[in-house]
Amino acid sequence: MRAYLFLLVSLIAISTLVSAQTQPVCGQQTLYFEHNKTLDLPNYEWLLNYPSGEAQVDESITITNANGPVLIDAYIMPIGSLDDAHVLMKGLRVFRSFHYVSTAVGESRFNFTAFQRFENGTEVVFYSQLTDDINSLTAADYTTYRVSQEDLQLSPTDRLGIKVYGQTTHSSPVTMHFLYQGTTNTSHFESGYFECPEHEDQNSLVPAGLLFAFIGGLIGTIVLSRRGLGK
Repeated sequence: MRAYLFLLVSLIAISTLVSAQTQPVCGQQTLYFEHNKTLDLPNYEWLLNYPSGEAQVDESITITNANGPVLIDAYIMPIGSLDDAHVLMKGLRVFRSFHYVSTAVGESRFNFTAFQRFENGTEVVFYSQLTDDINSLTAADYTTYRVSQEDLQLSPTDRLGIKVYGQTTHSSPVTMHFLYQGTTNTSHFESGYFECPEHEDQNSLVPAGLLFAFIGGLIGTIVLSRRGLGK
């Protein structure tokens, strides 16, 4: 019986090793906007490197040209996401986002503002990119490009995030919509390349962890069986 319990513990260890590798970032990442409040920061939502599988969310604001850019929501990566990453390298960032507006009069745009949050709570913007004019009255797919000209140095205690703003030139109220999650209008973006030390390559960490967990369970089972505890 104890031998079976030992194997069960080993399987749980394997599951933990696999799940622990899903969030820390290395290499090129696709980041998804997620409608979940962070546990440690009020008024922030998640920015994750995997889709949540939850239902579609439709965030909206109603503004005029007198309001200037208005924040829809702020999204941030969880603590520990940058444990292995030393640099976010310069290069292309591609946003694929889904929007619509209540009227196509004037120009209405969304602004994706990327920021770096330090351990002391200070936030520094490292780029801000406007979408094209949002003129569709039903949900539509918009692609926005940004080329960053400089590398961004990172520390393990840093966190990166995106603040999404809306703005319009129309003098009458315009309701602007930002769609994400779900399986169709799933707004996301290509972050650029996170550089990590070669020996910390995540593609090798998961198989190694699985191998050690399996060997540990096998050895434990043999030892217990020989002691007569596996009956």
